[in-house]
Amino acid sequence: MLGGKGASLVRMHAAGLTVPPAFTLTTAVCQRYFAENRSLPREFWKKVWQAVAELERCTGQSFGAGQAPLTVAVRSGAPASMPGLMATILHCGLVEPYVRHIDDETIWHNFASFIEPLCGAATLPPPGSLPIRAYCDAILRTLEESGRRAALQDPWDSLQLAISLIFDSWDSDAVRRYSEARGLTASVEGTAVTVQVMFAADVSGVAFSRNPLDFESDDHLVVETVAGLGTALVGGRATPDRWQVERKLLTCVKQADSSASREICPRIQDFADRGLLPLCRELLRLENHWGAALDVEFGYSDGQLVFFQARPIETIREQLQREQILATEQLRLEQLGNAGRGFWVRHNLAETLPLPTPLTWDLWRQFMSGSGGYGDLHRRLGFQPTRRVCSEGFLELLYGRIYTDPRRLTEMFCGAWPLVFDQDQLRADPELLRAGPTRFDVEQLDPWFLLRWPFVGLVMARARRRMQMVGDQLFQADRSDRQIVQGARPLELPGSDLVDLPVPRLFERLDEHCQRAFHEAACEMLLPGALAVASWSAVERDILGILGAESGRPLLNRLLADIPDPILDRQHQLLEHVPSSPQSLSKFLAEFGHRGPNELELSAPRWRECPELVPRHPQRPPRGRGPGLRATWHVVREVARALSAAGASSLQGEILGQYCRARKFLVQREQGKDRFLRAYAGIRVVTEELARRLKLGNDLYFLTVAELRAFSQGAEFHGQIAYRKTERAVFQSFSPPLVLESETGHSVVARIDKAPRGRLPGMRHREIGAKVLSAGRASGRVVLDWRASAQRQPGTTVLVCRTIDPGALPLLAHLSAVVVEEGGLLSHVAVLARRLSLPLVVVPQITLQVKAGELIQVDAEQGVVRFS
Repeated sequence: MLGGKGASLVRMHAAGLTVPPAFTLTTAVCQRYFAENRSLPREFWKKVWQAVAELERCTGQSFGAGQAPLTVAVRSGAPASMPGLMATILHCGLVEPYVRHIDDETIWHNFASFIEPLCGAATLPPPGSLPIRAYCDAILRTLEESGRRAALQDPWDSLQLAISLIFDSWDSDAVRRYSEARGLTASVEGTAVTVQVMFAADVSGVAFSRNPLDFESDDHLVVETVAGLGTALVGGRATPDRWQVERKLLTCVKQADSSASREICPRIQDFADRGLLPLCRELLRLENHWGAALDVEFGYSDGQLVFFQARPIETIREQLQREQILATEQLRLEQLGNAGRGFWVRHNLAETLPLPTPLTWDLWRQFMSGSGGYGDLHRRLGFQPTRRVCSEGFLELLYGRIYTDPRRLTEMFCGAWPLVFDQDQLRADPELLRAGPTRFDVEQLDPWFLLRWPFVGLVMARARRRMQMVGDQLFQADRSDRQIVQGARPLELPGSDLVDLPVPRLFERLDEHCQRAFHEAACEMLLPGALAVASWSAVERDILGILGAESGRPLLNRLLADIPDPILDRQHQLLEHVPSSPQSLSKFLAEFGHRGPNELELSAPRWRECPELVPRHPQRPPRGRGPGLRATWHVVREVARALSAAGASSLQGEILGQYCRARKFLVQREQGKDRFLRAYAGIRVVTEELARRLKLGNDLYFLTVAELRAFSQGAEFHGQIAYRKTERAVFQSFSPPLVLESETGHSVVARIDKAPRGRLPGMRHREIGAKVLSAGRASGRVVLDWRASAQRQPGTTVLVCRTIDPGALPLLAHLSAVVVEEGGLLSHVAVLARRLSLPLVVVPQITLQVKAGELIQVDAEQGVVRFS
């Protein structure tokens, strides 16, 4: 891919506009640069020198040599616009030996503009604070310290350095955060680099074919100019002269208020007299050729206009579309409230599926309904989901996140279930949703209550008996025993035979793999998980009730930390040999290639598809307890002593028995999850083949299964796909609260969008309370993207994020700690973090309150995050 700049140069040249000669390095080069440890082979650089030789032929100048040396601009060019986030290096080719022998301040100013961006984040003297030569010397001293000054002695070395720095700028926190906020992470895989002959502009500027501040109603072109090069203009460091030109009557020109009161320099006046109207005519011609309103960057000198870049004006349109998307979601929330569904709590599924694509959500929504595999599990345990929850479900995707209707959730047990969730308690602690309903529903006390009660009592008794029976079977079963799950069978990933199948048969295969994953394999994950929650809740209730929070909570944390994870143990056993043995990587992919970061999202690749994501550095070892199920008995004995001291020795057997059950059920849950993900990966194999066959690529994941069937028969959905991609990017740009209420729905967006960054209102002494999921203490610099953390030294980084997928956590063993916005003690992430001895805490909306690079301390013993 050429990137935005390279592609626009091709289109402007095709439209007949004057464009300085240039060549572009594609995004594939950027990918290779990072794949080869930020380097490129000698053969590649030979091709660059050949391309520069072609520029020399076009201009009649020599690169970095002669009386008037050829210099070039080295610019980034991402496939999607990233204004101001990527590096731009001008006048590359000016070298220190040449400049030292030139007594021309213009050359020295050009040299300064070349070497400034080479300093990166280093502190430089303010421009204008020193004479230009002294200013350049100060920059050169900084470059000497970083080892980059040597490259300024030779033009070819300086070009190689400039290209490398453009590629490096792609791997920055700013670019990653912008990409995630715009939903670009999965589709944009690098930046292109355009090398273009410098144009000695007397005037530079930006022109808009429509007013960007009044896109819909104002029928004017807008032109902003500065004398010399335009870097100060696009960087916001200069006040431009500004003109508005009527689109239809180009002779009617008015100077905008911003420049009317200032004296215009002669070069700007020359542009106004001879260049403004020709620029407007060319801009309208280019707009017609492009088919969209544009902004262009241009240069002017002595009657000559040249163009450097063009791109569609999207900002205003995107802003309007964002407001429309959020208003539509607010209206939907209000309509749900009018239908009696006005209270929503974030579901724990959102921890591992934080922002599902439409196809992923289509499959999970059906599975989690009363008529799906989740409903089958409830019926197997003796419950009787209502017709309404079977047809409509209890989950909704609101602001892109998965939320639960707590009242509808109780219908998964049976109609007229007598217990409901306490909304006040859920507002205070949304995690109580996992514990089940506890408050008696007084609305059930109507004249028909006594007639309904025998049926409800029968369901409750049957469910209690079934859960005890199934729990006993699972607890007594060997870990390899699969007979508890009815209909389970060995699962294999679909093979190369998919290539030969017609599209209708591919949809049949998709149905088969969905059946295997969601109705067979998923039970092995959910059933032990539900039983583990019930057993652990009993342990937690009894220990806290007897010992109190101060003494009981540390013991509970130690009991949790002692629970093994044979899946993680096996991953670590294979990964620790990867750096020294390629065969170890192959073995790891053979056993765990079906997993990967964000592994519940169907559009996310698995490790077997991108083995470069598999960690190749030493991992934090799991706790040294061995892979077995036996507890470390000194922890159990400590609990027994504490209970005896509190006069509750008679309850030891019951409490520790429940702990042993929870312990084994959690191990079975992790094993069941691995089996489910193997079946789930089979679904992705089929969807990827459908994407190839239907020529949809990643867009396939923005349609539902029914829509995909219709698309395969000729239906048109490209408009819906584009809208849903924009919608997902909008929802990704902010974090809604864990509890949504329809009467406050109008304030959700305002609270998130307009919340000032800084400390939370309740924070005192620069610290805030946190819910502990994995104990420990650590400190480090904040990173907001787990990919960025991999570049830091081990033990120096604290990851702060909304949520993190369990599949990514083993890649993050070098972290000091993790702070997330949501999560529970028995979540997969919490179990893994405890296994890795990684401190993990929950602080709601923490991502709105911290900045990258900030030093924080995570005290996951006391439940506090401290800010330095």
